[in-house]
Amino acid sequence: MKLALRIKDVEKSFDIKLKRNTKVLGIDTASTTGWAIITTEDELLYLDYGVIKVDTKDKYFKYNEIIDIFSNLIKEEYDVIVEDTFFRFNPAMYRMISRIGAIAYTLAHLRGCNVKYVGPSTARKHLGIKGNAKKVDAHKQFHDKIKLEFINNDVTDAMILAFNGLLMEEECLPL
Repeated sequence: MKLALRIKDVEKSFDIKLKRNTKVLGIDTASTTGWAIITTEDELLYLDYGVIKVDTKDKYFKYNEIIDIFSNLIKEEYDVIVEDTFFRFNPAMYRMISRIGAIAYTLAHLRGCNVKYVGPSTARKHLGIKGNAKKVDAHKQFHDKIKLEFINNDVTDAMILAFNGLLMEEECLPL
């Protein structure tokens, strides 16, 4: 799916300044991995997004599929922002999403991309959204500000991450 937005409108909604002529890929690591690519020009930004879901119990098959998908998704001209993981309740899930993030980081690094990990609450704060807000509330704030209909949770998180990669350095907290 591809959308076009005026950069000045987005900057005003979030009270931020965005880099121009930049391409950023945000990756939300989860059992269903969301991704968002934002390409900026002088006046417009374009959002492309989707999800990666590999339904299998075979973790090695899943990781190999994700490597193949990321190999096609990650381009050398992108800045890549990968969601940093945190341990919550399920050690097996934590291991899986950490490995997915490591695959994305490694492939981006090997392609010469500028790549960073950013935590979800930090990414939200950078956009003026309460970092500790419930996920549904944070997503509603994001969608209201950007004036988009609701999109999948994983895609929304990936968009928030991608927007972090577009922030002018003085807008960003240290990562």
